[in-house]
Amino acid sequence: TFQNDDKIDSAVDFYLQAIAADPAASGSMQNLALLHWRRGDLQSAEKYLKEALALNPHMGLARENLQRLNQLRSHGHPGVSGFPLSRE
Repeated sequence: TFQNDDKIDSAVDFYLQAIAADPAASGSMQNLALLHWRRGDLQSAEKYLKEALALNPHMGLARENLQRLNQLRSHGHPGVSGFPLSRE
C-alpha cells in the first residue's frame, strides 16, 4: 500500500543517512538490503548484502541472506519470506 511504501522510503532514507555517517555500518547495509528486497529490487539488495560482507566477513546473517537471495533467484521466485532483519 501507499502508506507502507512511504514507510519503506523513510526507512531507506534513514539507513542511507546512517551509512553516510558511518560507512562501516554493516548492520545498516544489511537492513538497507532488506528494504530493497521488499521493494522487489533484488539487484540493490544483492549489492548491499555484498557490501555488508565486505565490511564484516563474519556477518553470518548477511551471508545467509545472500545465499537465500541466490536460491530464490535460481528458482525464479523473488519473494521475501524468511528474510530476517539484522541482528548483528
